[in-house]
Amino acid sequence: MIHDGFIYLATLMLLAAILVNLPVYLRGKGAQTFFKFAPPIVLIYLGMMLLCTMKVWDLQDTSAIYVSIKNPLLYAMLFLMLLRCDLKKIIKLGPKMLIGFFSASISIGVGFVEFSINYWVRKAGKHLQHCAEAG
Repeated sequence: MIHDGFIYLATLMLLAAILVNLPVYLRGKGAQTFFKFAPPIVLIYLGMMLLCTMKVWDLQDTSAIYVSIKNPLLYAMLFLMLLRCDLKKIIKLGPKMLIGFFSASISIGVGFVEFSINYWVRKAGKHLQHCAEAG
């Protein structure tokens, strides 16, 4: 069982790197069909859920690192998934879908930037408050 936050994060990154690179190394027809049906990002989510269910890491000991990386990673992953969209196919969907697509894309980008700014402002505020109390 994993108790350390750094080991927890390193394990998540290692497994994500392995799953993302699997389609590059498995080039058979069956493997390519499987990866078209279940892309690596889906496998990452499923794999992490299975590992959590099997209690590979201690949820209480790793909760601090989980809370600190959950939102920034989620926003970054959603933004990166949107970058791979084929705009020609999206344009064929029609104006209502285009408005929804671009609204979602912009709101995710704004949310990521807003969260990042908020995080650093709060962190700087706590630091300044600590300095004022100490001085």
